[in-house]
Amino acid sequence: MAELTGSPLLAEADVHVWQIDLADARLDRLAGSLSPDEVDKAARLHTPELAQQYRRCRAALRCILGRYTQQSPDTVVLEYGPYGKPCLPDASLHFNLSHSERYALVALARDPVGVDIEGTGRAGINPAELASLLFHPEELAAMASIAPEHRAAYFYALWTRKEAYSKRLGLGFQLDLCDVSFEATAGGWRVCDPAHSQALAYCRELEGAPDGYLASVCTAHAGAAIGIADAAPWFD
Repeated sequence: MAELTGSPLLAEADVHVWQIDLADARLDRLAGSLSPDEVDKAARLHTPELAQQYRRCRAALRCILGRYTQQSPDTVVLEYGPYGKPCLPDASLHFNLSHSERYALVALARDPVGVDIEGTGRAGINPAELASLLFHPEELAAMASIAPEHRAAYFYALWTRKEAYSKRLGLGFQLDLCDVSFEATAGGWRVCDPAHSQALAYCRELEGAPDGYLASVCTAHAGAAIGIADAAPWFD
Protein backbone atom coordinates (compact mmCIF):
# COMPACT_ATOMS: atom_id res chain seq x y z
CA MET A 1 0.00 0.00 0.00
CA ALA A 2 1.46 3.32 -1.06
CA GLU A 3 1.43 6.25 1.38
CA LEU A 4 0.50 9.78 0.38
CA THR A 5 2.56 12.71 1.54
CA GLY A 6 0.23 15.47 0.41
CA SER A 7 1.69 15.72 -3.08
CA PRO A 8 -0.86 15.91 -5.89
CA LEU A 9 1.50 14.20 -8.37
CA LEU A 10 -0.42 11.25 -9.78
CA ALA A 11 1.36 8.58 -11.82
CA GLU A 12 -0.36 6.53 -14.54
CA ALA A 13 -1.37 3.50 -12.45
CA ASP A 14 -1.72 5.29 -9.08
CA VAL A 15 -4.90 5.78 -7.10
CA HIS A 16 -4.89 8.51 -4.46
CA VAL A 17 -7.57 8.26 -1.78
CA TRP A 18 -8.25 11.17 0.57
CA GLN A 19 -10.18 10.58 3.78
CA ILE A 20 -12.52 13.31 5.03
CA ASP A 21 -13.96 13.58 8.53
CA LEU A 22 -17.36 15.18 7.99
CA ALA A 23 -17.42 16.27 11.65
CA ASP A 24 -14.65 18.76 10.80
CA ALA A 25 -16.33 22.17 11.19
CA ARG A 26 -13.56 23.85 9.18
CA LEU A 27 -15.30 22.53 6.08
CA ASP A 28 -18.12 25.01 6.70
CA ARG A 29 -15.69 27.83 5.93
CA LEU A 30 -15.20 26.33 2.47
CA ALA A 31 -18.91 26.32 1.63
CA GLY A 32 -18.46 29.52 -0.37
CA SER A 33 -16.76 27.45 -3.08
CA LEU A 34 -19.96 25.56 -3.88
CA SER A 35 -21.66 26.18 -7.21
CA PRO A 36 -25.24 27.57 -7.29
CA ASP A 37 -26.66 24.15 -8.20
CA GLU A 38 -24.84 22.54 -5.25
CA VAL A 39 -26.23 25.21 -2.90
CA ASP A 40 -29.71 24.57 -4.29
CA LYS A 41 -29.39 20.82 -3.87
CA ALA A 42 -28.29 21.19 -0.25
CA ALA A 43 -31.31 23.40 0.42
CA ARG A 44 -33.65 20.71 -0.94
CA LEU A 45 -32.41 17.93 1.34
CA HIS A 46 -34.80 16.71 3.99
CA THR A 47 -32.90 17.58 7.18
CA PRO A 48 -30.32 20.18 8.25
CA GLU A 49 -27.95 17.32 9.06
CA LEU A 50 -28.12 15.92 5.51
CA ALA A 51 -27.69 19.40 4.06
CA GLN A 52 -24.60 20.04 6.18
CA GLN A 53 -23.12 16.67 5.27
CA TYR A 54 -23.66 17.34 1.57
CA ARG A 55 -22.13 20.82 1.74
CA ARG A 56 -19.09 19.53 3.60
CA CYS A 57 -18.62 16.65 1.15
CA ARG A 58 -18.75 18.93 -1.86
CA ALA A 59 -16.55 21.59 -0.27
CA ALA A 60 -13.92 18.97 0.55
CA LEU A 61 -14.16 17.53 -2.97
CA ARG A 62 -13.66 20.97 -4.52
CA CYS A 63 -10.71 21.67 -2.24
CA ILE A 64 -9.02 18.41 -3.25
CA LEU A 65 -9.75 18.81 -6.96
CA GLY A 66 -8.45 22.36 -6.80
CA ARG A 67 -5.13 21.06 -5.48
CA TYR A 68 -4.78 18.55 -8.31
CA THR A 69 -5.87 20.93 -11.06
CA GLN A 70 -4.05 23.94 -9.58
CA GLN A 71 -7.06 26.19 -9.42
CA SER A 72 -9.26 27.77 -6.81
CA PRO A 73 -11.97 25.39 -5.48
CA ASP A 74 -14.73 27.79 -6.53
CA THR A 75 -13.54 27.76 -10.15
CA VAL A 76 -13.56 23.96 -10.47
CA VAL A 77 -16.09 23.05 -13.16
CA LEU A 78 -17.96 19.78 -12.73
CA GLU A 79 -19.82 18.01 -15.50
CA TYR A 80 -22.18 15.06 -15.08
CA GLY A 81 -22.50 11.74 -16.88
CA PRO A 82 -25.83 10.38 -18.16
CA TYR A 83 -26.55 8.78 -14.76
CA GLY A 84 -25.33 11.66 -12.63
CA LYS A 85 -21.69 10.78 -11.99
CA PRO A 86 -19.69 14.02 -11.64
CA CYS A 87 -16.50 14.42 -13.66
CA LEU A 88 -14.00 17.04 -14.76
CA PRO A 89 -13.98 18.38 -18.34
CA ASP A 90 -10.31 17.34 -18.57
CA ALA A 91 -10.45 13.56 -19.02
CA SER A 92 -6.83 13.18 -17.89
CA LEU A 93 -7.97 13.22 -14.25
CA HIS A 94 -10.78 11.04 -12.92
CA PHE A 95 -12.29 11.02 -9.45
CA ASN A 96 -15.03 9.47 -7.37
CA LEU A 97 -16.63 10.44 -4.05
CA SER A 98 -18.28 8.20 -1.47
CA HIS A 99 -19.56 8.96 2.01
CA SER A 100 -21.17 7.06 4.85
CA GLU A 101 -22.21 8.62 8.13
CA ARG A 102 -19.18 10.51 9.51
CA TYR A 103 -16.61 9.79 6.80
CA ALA A 104 -16.12 10.42 3.10
CA LEU A 105 -13.49 9.28 0.62
CA VAL A 106 -12.32 10.90 -2.60
CA ALA A 107 -10.39 8.67 -5.02
CA LEU A 108 -8.39 10.12 -7.93
CA ALA A 109 -6.73 8.32 -10.84
CA ARG A 110 -5.71 8.76 -14.48
CA ASP A 111 -8.38 6.23 -15.55
CA PRO A 112 -12.01 5.89 -14.40
CA VAL A 113 -12.05 4.94 -10.72
CA GLY A 114 -14.70 3.98 -8.20
CA VAL A 115 -14.65 4.04 -4.41
CA ASP A 116 -17.18 3.05 -1.79
CA ILE A 117 -17.19 3.30 2.00
CA GLU A 118 -19.81 1.83 4.30
CA GLY A 119 -20.25 1.98 8.06
CA THR A 120 -20.61 -1.56 9.33
CA GLY A 121 -22.77 -0.60 12.31
CA ARG A 122 -25.52 1.22 10.44
CA ALA A 123 -28.97 0.86 11.97
CA GLY A 124 -31.71 -0.59 9.82
CA ILE A 125 -29.36 -2.58 7.57
CA ASN A 126 -30.29 -6.26 7.22
CA PRO A 127 -27.32 -7.95 5.48
CA ALA A 128 -29.23 -11.11 4.61
CA GLU A 129 -32.10 -9.17 3.04
CA LEU A 130 -29.85 -6.85 1.04
CA ALA A 131 -27.61 -9.69 -0.06
CA SER A 132 -30.56 -11.32 -1.83
CA LEU A 133 -30.86 -8.16 -3.95
CA LEU A 134 -27.15 -7.56 -4.59
CA PHE A 135 -25.27 -10.84 -4.60
CA HIS A 136 -24.57 -13.44 -7.25
CA PRO A 137 -26.05 -16.91 -6.41
CA GLU A 138 -22.58 -18.29 -5.70
CA GLU A 139 -21.93 -15.41 -3.31
CA LEU A 140 -25.19 -16.06 -1.49
CA ALA A 141 -24.20 -19.71 -1.08
CA ALA A 142 -20.76 -18.70 0.22
CA MET A 143 -22.30 -16.29 2.70
CA ALA A 144 -24.69 -18.96 3.97
CA SER A 145 -21.81 -21.40 4.45
CA ILE A 146 -19.75 -19.23 6.82
CA ALA A 147 -20.28 -18.83 10.55
CA PRO A 148 -23.10 -16.36 11.39
CA GLU A 149 -20.76 -14.04 13.29
CA HIS A 150 -18.63 -13.56 10.15
CA ARG A 151 -21.45 -12.94 7.68
CA ALA A 152 -21.74 -9.20 8.27
CA ALA A 153 -18.04 -8.64 7.50
CA TYR A 154 -18.38 -10.75 4.34
CA PHE A 155 -21.46 -8.79 3.31
CA TYR A 156 -19.89 -5.34 3.72
CA ALA A 157 -16.65 -6.31 2.01
CA LEU A 158 -18.57 -7.62 -1.00
CA TRP A 159 -21.05 -4.76 -1.02
CA THR A 160 -18.34 -2.08 -1.11
CA ARG A 161 -16.58 -3.98 -3.90
CA LYS A 162 -19.73 -4.07 -6.05
CA GLU A 163 -20.57 -0.43 -5.35
CA ALA A 164 -17.02 0.68 -6.21
CA TYR A 165 -17.27 -1.16 -9.53
CA SER A 166 -20.70 0.32 -10.32
CA LYS A 167 -19.43 3.80 -9.48
CA ARG A 168 -16.38 3.33 -11.68
CA LEU A 169 -18.70 2.64 -14.62
CA GLY A 170 -20.94 5.56 -13.63
CA LEU A 171 -24.06 3.43 -14.07
CA GLY A 172 -25.56 3.67 -10.60
CA PHE A 173 -28.79 1.68 -10.29
CA GLN A 174 -28.68 0.81 -13.99
CA LEU A 175 -26.23 -2.00 -13.17
CA ASP A 176 -27.61 -5.32 -11.93
CA LEU A 177 -25.17 -6.11 -9.13
CA CYS A 178 -26.47 -9.69 -8.88
CA ASP A 179 -24.76 -10.41 -12.21
CA VAL A 180 -21.40 -9.10 -11.00
CA SER A 181 -19.00 -11.54 -9.35
CA PHE A 182 -15.29 -11.59 -8.54
CA GLU A 183 -12.29 -13.79 -9.20
CA ALA A 184 -9.51 -13.67 -6.62
CA THR A 185 -6.16 -12.33 -7.85
CA ALA A 186 -2.92 -11.46 -6.09
CA GLY A 187 -3.93 -8.79 -3.59
CA GLY A 188 -7.46 -8.23 -4.86
CA TRP A 189 -10.26 -9.33 -7.18
CA ARG A 190 -10.90 -9.20 -10.91
CA VAL A 191 -14.43 -8.14 -11.77
CA CYS A 192 -16.51 -10.66 -13.73
CA ASP A 193 -19.41 -8.88 -15.43
CA PRO A 194 -20.89 -10.54 -18.54
CA ALA A 195 -22.73 -7.36 -19.51
CA HIS A 196 -19.55 -5.24 -19.49
CA SER A 197 -16.84 -7.79 -20.19
CA GLN A 198 -14.86 -5.23 -22.19
CA ALA A 199 -14.46 -2.99 -19.12
CA LEU A 200 -11.71 -4.97 -17.38
CA ALA A 201 -11.54 -3.84 -13.78
CA TYR A 202 -10.00 -4.83 -10.47
CA CYS A 203 -11.17 -4.20 -6.91
CA ARG A 204 -9.20 -3.98 -3.74
CA GLU A 205 -10.24 -3.53 -0.13
CA LEU A 206 -8.86 -0.25 1.14
CA GLU A 207 -6.46 -0.63 4.03
CA GLY A 208 -6.54 2.21 6.51
CA ALA A 209 -10.30 2.87 6.49
CA PRO A 210 -11.63 4.29 9.79
CA ASP A 211 -12.59 1.87 12.55
CA GLY A 212 -16.11 0.58 12.02
CA TYR A 213 -15.98 1.11 8.26
CA LEU A 214 -15.08 -0.93 5.21
CA ALA A 215 -14.06 0.55 1.88
CA SER A 216 -13.11 -0.69 -1.59
CA VAL A 217 -11.52 0.86 -4.65
CA CYS A 218 -12.06 -0.21 -8.27
CA THR A 219 -9.53 0.61 -10.98
CA ALA A 220 -8.38 -0.54 -14.40
CA HIS A 221 -4.99 -1.71 -13.08
CA ALA A 222 -4.49 -5.01 -11.26
CA GLY A 223 -1.29 -3.76 -9.63
CA ALA A 224 -2.35 -0.18 -8.96
CA ALA A 225 -0.44 1.64 -6.22
CA ILE A 226 -3.23 2.76 -3.88
CA GLY A 227 -2.44 5.30 -1.20
CA ILE A 228 -4.69 6.78 1.48
CA ALA A 229 -4.18 9.93 3.53
CA ASP A 230 -6.15 12.28 5.73
CA ALA A 231 -7.28 15.37 3.81
CA ALA A 232 -7.59 17.47 7.00
CA PRO A 233 -4.31 19.44 6.51
CA TRP A 234 -5.69 20.81 3.23
CA PHE A 235 -8.67 22.46 4.96
CA ASP A 236 -6.70 25.07 6.95
